[in-house]
Amino acid sequence: MGTVDKKALSERDICTKYITPAIRNGGWDLITQVREEVNITKGQVLDIKNPNVPEEQNDDPEELLAQYHAVSAILEETRESLKQELARSLMRTG
Repeated sequence: MGTVDKKALSERDICTKYITPAIRNGGWDLITQVREEVNITKGQVLDIKNPNVPEEQNDDPEELLAQYHAVSAILEETRESLKQELARSLMRTG
């Protein structure tokens, strides 16, 4: 028997010739442990953003610098707000 061009095989052929034998050889019981062609939803699958996948990263230096400055400004504003609140608290207790 010659070599098989796997790219010419159908999905079903791949399953029958390669995947199912590998599952069986791995010790799985095809009757009780394996299900095929099972519908997992009753309707349309919604394309919802996966929270486990990182967002695409922008490497534009100008945009990264602008984002850095924006975050730095927010941090500075928060720092000053905390300093003022701490000073007010110390004035009340002292």
